[in-house]
Amino acid sequence: MTLTCEDCGEYSCKVKLCQGDMHLCQCCNKKRFGGSNSSKAGGANTRTTNDGVVINELLCFITNKIDILTTDILVKLCCDHFSDSEVESAKRILFELCCNDPGRLIKRQGQNKRHNNMLDMVKLVHEIDDEDLPCFAAKDLSRLPAIDTTHVDVSTLMSELKSLRCEMAQLRDTTLRSEMSNLASEVQLIRQEMCDMKSAVVNFQKGEVSGAMLQQVENSEAPIAAVEKPPNSHCSSDKDLQTHRISYAGVVQSHVSGVDIPKTRHPEQHPQIQPKNREAEFTLVSRRPRRRPQPVIGTAKLDEGAAIKSVRPNPPFKFFVTRFAPNTTPNDVIRYINGRCQVDIKCEQLKTKFDTYSSFLVETTRESAVKVRNPAIWPDGILIRRFY
Repeated sequence: MTLTCEDCGEYSCKVKLCQGDMHLCQCCNKKRFGGSNSSKAGGANTRTTNDGVVINELLCFITNKIDILTTDILVKLCCDHFSDSEVESAKRILFELCCNDPGRLIKRQGQNKRHNNMLDMVKLVHEIDDEDLPCFAAKDLSRLPAIDTTHVDVSTLMSELKSLRCEMAQLRDTTLRSEMSNLASEVQLIRQEMCDMKSAVVNFQKGEVSGAMLQQVENSEAPIAAVEKPPNSHCSSDKDLQTHRISYAGVVQSHVSGVDIPKTRHPEQHPQIQPKNREAEFTLVSRRPRRRPQPVIGTAKLDEGAAIKSVRPNPPFKFFVTRFAPNTTPNDVIRYINGRCQVDIKCEQLKTKFDTYSSFLVETTRESAVKVRNPAIWPDGILIRRFY
């Protein structure tokens, strides 16, 4: 069969399917992979670099997956993926590099020799420390067996998860303990400061201070301030207002911060300071009442034949009348008022909340309102009220 080389483009029968599923001639295959593709049959691609790294796919897979997969799964995967020659070659290299006893290199025979050779290699890798184990590398990663979730040991994962949870719990407990201890120390410090402040305030109010405090007061310059006359004082004039030195202010302020401490008077007398006249600093403002202009009403008397005439305002006056029988109509109310007091009215029936009574709006003039509001003309129990 004639094929074309993918590197040099040679079209001949010497082009074959080589490593990596590539069509290469012998020359290009040697340049690309360093040898022929016959390594699968006898492990010819196993070599050691200048750095001491051994290139072998089988040994690389065993050393990297021995802590993840169980022995039976690891052996089965390697037996299914690698040939007898590859397993025997890898076994010989491993025992030459890691085992000083030549008698342990047993040449297995029979149908299960591949399986037994794999068990020998796995056992030897388990016995060797990680520091003494050579570094194995894979040149072609596609030749490594594939691993899925069915090959993973669930018990190993559970043990690792359990150890991880224990480490997290220990870390959390350690952090909480340190935070709680720091919080407790801070609370204790705050309590001690509060006790010191309370004792300092009590001693300040009683006027009892230590010798160190008195020395600090003498060395510090206390400000001079005017002290107002207390409510229970017997002073009768502003001349009795005196200034006094503030006692222990510097001492207490150095020990107490953020506490409102009352000022006390010192028995020493100081020159008088005249109080300021606060009334002179302000101007009293009084609001004048607003005066509305009074309306002007005409008083001239006109003849009867004058072109203009004045009329008195006579707006309508409205009443709210209720508690009538449900069958009462506005005409009945109008006839009743005309018959009792001879007054013309307008009556309008209102909508009621319940149908057990009737209510009306009665409208008349202001002059006739006095007659309509007379309770003597209305039946017993009728309620009359002005309508707004």
